[in-house]
Order: sequence, then structure tokens, then C-alpha cells
Amino acid sequence: MTQPMLASLPDEPVGVEIDSIPDFYLLGAFGGRLRERLVHYMTIPEAVEALVKGDVAAVVATQSQVEAALGDRAAGFPITPVTFPGMMASNWDIGMAVKENSRDLAYAVGDAVTAMLEDGTLPEIFRKHGVTHNAIPVE
Repeated sequence: MTQPMLASLPDEPVGVEIDSIPDFYLLGAFGGRLRERLVHYMTIPEAVEALVKGDVAAVVATQSQVEAALGDRAAGFPITPVTFPGMMASNWDIGMAVKENSRDLAYAVGDAVTAMLEDGTLPEIFRKHGVTHNAIPVE
């Protein structure tokens, strides 16, 4: 499935969190063509409230931030992944790290996360907070 390009954003105001990756990217993307349409907010929930009120036509942020800010209202707003041309990645895997000399802790944390995935606890935590759990495919 092809992801929409950011250039296809509406010719209307677009909300972003100030000093975020979407903010920095959109300020310079496409020769600055989107710059005048950006509306800066201190937080994603503030940007999402502006979307709900109709003050902006879109919000560019991570899926989980938008879903959490929309809460029960998420069904009324399509949430779509977009491509960031020129960036190495449009999404990021989340990982954990421990000190080199704490291998036992690393194995224990890995086992705990695996158990939470297998018994459905982790997806349930995401669901409880209104956020989609996008599991990383195991290769």
C-alpha cells in the first residue's frame, strides 16, 4: 500500500507541535511550500483540539500521539500514515537498552515483554489508552 505524500496535505492550515520532527521537516519540505500553512502548538493535544474545532485541517504527529489526544473522537477523524520524502525513516521501532554489564536484566526485560505480548497484556495496555498497537513482525 502506498502512503500519501506530505505534499498532498490540504491547502489549509496544518497543526504541528513546535520543535518536533514534523515541525522541522515541514518548515523546509518542498522548498518551504508548506511553511505558511503551519500552525504551531506547544503540545499535540493542543494541535488535536484545534483540529476538532476546525481551526486546522490536519495535524502531523506520531500515530499514537494523535490517537491518544483524540481519544473517543478518533473514529471521526481518519488517521493516515504519510511518507516523509528524503528522510531515512517515516516510522521508528521502539527499543530498550541496559548497561553492557547488566545482561541478566536485559534478558529479564526481554522475557517480560515477550510474555506481555504472548498473553495479550501489551496490546491491552495500548487499547486501554486508545492507541493502536503496531507489533513489529518477527523475522
